[in-house]
Amino acid sequence: MASRVSTTREEVSDNNNDKKKQGGFLRRVRNRTIDTLDSVKGSIAFPQRKTSVNMERSSVDSKLARMSLGGGAARASSDIGGRESGGGAEAQPRFSYALDEIPQSVKTKEFKEILSNAKAGKTSVVALLETMFLLEENLPGDVYVQLFKFLSRLKNLRIMVKLLVTTPMPEDSGNSMSEADVRLRERSPYVVSMVLSSGPYQIRRVLSLNPALIEQLLKYFDSCDDLHAVGTVRVSRVVFALLNDSPLETIRLMTKRKNFVKNLTTRLYSVPVAELLPQMFSTSKPDSLSSLRFGAPNIEGILLLGEARVHELIADAFELAEQDRAENGESYKSVALIENGPRCIGALTMRAMATSHFEPETSNLDRLMCKRLNAALDLINIFHQPEPLIRMLDVGLAASKADPNRRCLRAVVNAIIDTLFAYHSGIKSPSPGISRAVQSVNLDPFEDKLGLRIPALTAILRESLDRRAFDSNTAPSSAAGTSSESRPIQPREQLGSVKLKVIEMLVFLFAFQTTETVQLLVESETPQVIFGLFLRFQWNNMLQNLVAMSIEASLIGRDKKLKIAWLKSVGLMQHLVELWARAQNEPEHVVEPVAYRGWLIRVSKAVDGFLVRNAEAASRNGGADALDVTALVGAAVLSEFEKIETVEVEKFERMESTPLGGDELPKRTVSILRNLAPAEQVLI
Repeated sequence: MASRVSTTREEVSDNNNDKKKQGGFLRRVRNRTIDTLDSVKGSIAFPQRKTSVNMERSSVDSKLARMSLGGGAARASSDIGGRESGGGAEAQPRFSYALDEIPQSVKTKEFKEILSNAKAGKTSVVALLETMFLLEENLPGDVYVQLFKFLSRLKNLRIMVKLLVTTPMPEDSGNSMSEADVRLRERSPYVVSMVLSSGPYQIRRVLSLNPALIEQLLKYFDSCDDLHAVGTVRVSRVVFALLNDSPLETIRLMTKRKNFVKNLTTRLYSVPVAELLPQMFSTSKPDSLSSLRFGAPNIEGILLLGEARVHELIADAFELAEQDRAENGESYKSVALIENGPRCIGALTMRAMATSHFEPETSNLDRLMCKRLNAALDLINIFHQPEPLIRMLDVGLAASKADPNRRCLRAVVNAIIDTLFAYHSGIKSPSPGISRAVQSVNLDPFEDKLGLRIPALTAILRESLDRRAFDSNTAPSSAAGTSSESRPIQPREQLGSVKLKVIEMLVFLFAFQTTETVQLLVESETPQVIFGLFLRFQWNNMLQNLVAMSIEASLIGRDKKLKIAWLKSVGLMQHLVELWARAQNEPEHVVEPVAYRGWLIRVSKAVDGFLVRNAEAASRNGGADALDVTALVGAAVLSEFEKIETVEVEKFERMESTPLGGDELPKRTVSILRNLAPAEQVLI
């Protein structure tokens, strides 16, 4: 029958009418296929189809041209088994069912009939899944319960799991593909994924009570070949839900599989896989990243991740991805793994630092188990074992010399910033348990390793100072003889997001102020470099904010060397006096210095606060903790700065405290309505 209803390409070209009908049918099927993929792939890039010019002209791609174009697929059983090809290798399993039983538009009435037939064995489970995809109405409560009771049967779950883990057929498969094959490939696994991951808890409970089914899902990641992007999303979504509902049973099965963690780390190009690793430690909550409140730690998951040295495995995969990007150019997998790897390390570290060490007295665990768990926690906490992340930072620094986008460096720096911010938030957490756990974290190993990279990071920032400055970043000259209205607008130089992220990371080092870090900051002239950027990029508000934060952190901290660097080496007060004088001499309609004035006020207030604290320190302990500011900056500069602070800055602060930053309007004594009312009319 298939030979009778199929039509070859030559027959289609001979008959224009048939060609139009078949072309329309194929376009409908193809559009549905693409829509389905778009709805599930998320941020996963799906490989583009390779079509020839002739195929594009006929609106038929290489896959769809091999489809049977008859009135319906041959009726066959829905058995879910692999077939042996002639060579003895396992071929892709083929599924077929009676498509004529499925309406094109499914409403509740038709669905109830198909569900009844499925329960009676007259309709296959695959056909029922297809019908669920086409359903256009919300099911009544009783039908909903019947549906999931039926799908929760063990024999049906076996079919659904087999559908889920079956690798989709390759785009250029040499086998003839029927309409049923295409529809099944695109729709049934998607429905299974949604049912098992987002359906009622009971269906996942039945799944978790049958280890063989979970092992089928976990076995999906054992393949040595690259996994199909869409299939990986679907399987990962279900495993994620199982970890959320039944973490103990799922982790125990993961532990039995050799190299399971390593297999996941080599596939971090898939976002759902990258989300699985932190989920193995503990589950997430909606506010987890801001509050560090996660689910209860999974003891076996901590041991599995720590003893597998998950961070080192991620660093290995990251380095291989960067080598592939450098040698073969950017591809989806290399770029996605570079982005997801550092992010995954950050997510694991947040969980580890928010988890207190295990003690036999409080955890009901023996001393040996507590020792293993605490060792695993330290391995997962990048602050205690920083080598993997620092190795990734070194890879990014080396790659930045040849990569103008500095993709590797950006990914690692972003992860460091997010993790440090989480640490800062955890210290101030309202939860006493989280606050105590985070405060017990020792940052010294991480800061020591990161501090050694300060010279290389400062050299990247210095690149923007070594270039010739544009005219728009300097003050306009009054001797030019041209009005501000006639001056052409000069193009402004771009600083770049990577340099901004590097400065944002350095803000934390300015705040921590360990002796070794301060020494490296001073020797690398980092304060001079970032303040040079502050002077040069006057239009970059993000930069001004970060530099102001660096100055505030440096002047509040305890280290004298850093304060001396800002006051003497940078000449901070002298610059502030000159910038204020330049701003006051400009006409009001010149916007360049005015846009800069808010940041000058903020930095001036930070310096003034330092002077107040320094004066208080001079009156204690014989002034041992105070600095001689006059000797550092000069009496004249100090006097000018104090005059600006007491007169100009206070004036602008009063102005900014009024609505819209302007003078306060006088109150009206008479309503404006009285002036507009007719003379003979009295208003109340």
